[in-house]
Amino acid sequence: MAEVQKVKGVLLDIEKNEAKVVEFEPRLQQYYDLLHCGSIEIVPRNLGYNRSHRRFDIVCDEEGCFKDGNKISAISNL
Repeated sequence: MAEVQKVKGVLLDIEKNEAKVVEFEPRLQQYYDLLHCGSIEIVPRNLGYNRSHRRFDIVCDEEGCFKDGNKISAISNL
């Protein structure tokens, strides 16, 4: 089995009220483990203008909408 290249991301941990840079293999189970969930949604966003225009993927706990006492960690004006 081929080795999967690791990626870096910013984890917003709302349970611990902290943000940190994490490096992980982009596999489904890794996302579940990092977000403590069993279903995710990946939303692509383009940030920046002209030459700095970059694409980022935002990975969210899809189950959060169905949990009591859920916390909102970020909001978009879009």
